[in-house]
Amino acid sequence: MASTQLELRTDLLMAPWAAARCAADPLDRYQQTCLGLQLWSDLLDLCLSSDALIDGQLLSMASIKASQSAAMRAAEAAAAALMEDTSEAVKVSDLAEPRPLSLRLAANLFPPALLDKLVHLPMPECLGYDLADLDRIPEDALAWLAQRPDDSPVLLLGVRTGGLYLAPLWHAALKRACARPMTWHTVRPQAEGVACLGLGPCLDWLRRHPQAHVVMLDDQPDTGRTLTRVAKALQAPLGSLWSASPGKIWRAPPPASPPVHRRSALNPRRAGRLWECLLPSAHPRFLERLQAHGGLGPLPPQLSLAVRCSQAEQHYGHGQAWLPWDHPALDSVERRLINPRKTGLTLTLPGGQAWAHLRFIGEGLFGKSEFQRAQQLAPDPQSCFLDGYRVSRHHEGLQALRDVLREASGPRKALLLQDCARQFKAQAEPAPVTLSRLPPPGGLVHEAADALQAQLQKQFGPTLVLAPALRQALSRMHRPLPGPLQLYRSALPYAGAHWHWQCDRAGRVRRFQLEANWGGPSWMALELASFALSQQLSAADAQQLAQLCGLDFDHLRASLPQALHRLLRSLLRGVRRGSPAGTLAMQQELQSLDNTTQHLMEH
Repeated sequence: MASTQLELRTDLLMAPWAAARCAADPLDRYQQTCLGLQLWSDLLDLCLSSDALIDGQLLSMASIKASQSAAMRAAEAAAAALMEDTSEAVKVSDLAEPRPLSLRLAANLFPPALLDKLVHLPMPECLGYDLADLDRIPEDALAWLAQRPDDSPVLLLGVRTGGLYLAPLWHAALKRACARPMTWHTVRPQAEGVACLGLGPCLDWLRRHPQAHVVMLDDQPDTGRTLTRVAKALQAPLGSLWSASPGKIWRAPPPASPPVHRRSALNPRRAGRLWECLLPSAHPRFLERLQAHGGLGPLPPQLSLAVRCSQAEQHYGHGQAWLPWDHPALDSVERRLINPRKTGLTLTLPGGQAWAHLRFIGEGLFGKSEFQRAQQLAPDPQSCFLDGYRVSRHHEGLQALRDVLREASGPRKALLLQDCARQFKAQAEPAPVTLSRLPPPGGLVHEAADALQAQLQKQFGPTLVLAPALRQALSRMHRPLPGPLQLYRSALPYAGAHWHWQCDRAGRVRRFQLEANWGGPSWMALELASFALSQQLSAADAQQLAQLCGLDFDHLRASLPQALHRLLRSLLRGVRRGSPAGTLAMQQELQSLDNTTQHLMEH
């Protein structure tokens, strides 16, 4: 089998965060250094796990390991500065970080899951799904130290992704409070039965420090299986084994035992952020904070705030919104997540007209960088970023692009496709990673159709089935894709439905929800294939769009199976339970997808 060639530029991978960082903000600096460590650690794991070659020679890991070590030192310094005061930011701002690197690698196979992590650089849950204030993490370290006041060595194990953002702060707090031997590392757990990547240095250190205390750091656990796998992989005599997430510490991998330490994950000095004011009693504070920010100008009087459901729920469900994360009805939930992402918001005028919409895109540097990137791709002067939310004025007179394309004349349709092509090309440039061919996705891809069918019937009942053409297309996901493919971050897995594309009153194409913190790696052929499916393009129109983007139409068709899989999962993900009208609408959508898929695959 021919080897796969991979080219990447670390500066392009990091560019959105570097552009958004405020140099005077120690929290921005800390998050950026952690992201850099995440990049270099995943890159090192990718090289080691695939026996990579560089420029035709056996890869010497010295330069990448040196960059990872430099990234660890940068994270340590940024953590110390965050624990001090904003004045310390000046000291860390000139810290030597890893130098940008351009690499050309070759391997028989780059593990798909690792490649995804490297391209997408996922956001930690403390900034997205389960919010936590990083400046309180040292309190957890000191609470643990109070329970282990002896002088035994300590190994802090940050489980990537989330634990990587906790480990430097634990290390800084313990280093300041005691003089015992300690170190910290990060690991990347893989599938069941596969050892954790990055564990080698940890095992070497444990051999030199028997009976050390080990603290595994990660996001708030769900089942605890990930931490249990990490614990089993250690395979060394330990003094004790602990687990910790923001605000919680366990004596063993959870949920085997209750936490021995528990506190709020939020800093009370920061109270009053928009996502902390979602209950009706706090709505006046919500409006006051938005008014004080001034990003949308003066607010009209008597605005009302309402939680809205997702577009998929509106189309196919009962139109039922999720409860805000702090609703009293959720008080009894053990694993309660501070997750404002599930509750989109609308500000309405007294007459009921929508005035503005708020969508949570990520706190901190992750949210800020994606807001700025989306603004560059699709400028909207009536938008701002505050407390993790993209806040945008309501756009009147939008029309679904799918309907406009269906009714457009030849010249008008050509202009619309040119507008779409311009946006696709802008999103893809510059691509930080180029791959000579893409391996099939991880997992049992031949089960994709069965899994989607089961989920479809669970949500909509036994009458909905995937047509043979859809099942046949999904069965082709196991085929490698032709290259070269330029890979980049994209919101496509969560933003590929037909309603994400609209036409405004001026006839311009507008694409919504471009922020990619919830998304994944993508490439031009996948984006165009998804667009062709969701917008029900004819083969001639899809071929014209591919030509406008400089893409071979056969490459678009080769990506149709993966595009179809992502689109169906996206539609189902946003629906709580299908309504009678929604079931009929989903049936019609599946029929349209069946027709479009057959037409595109045959031509």
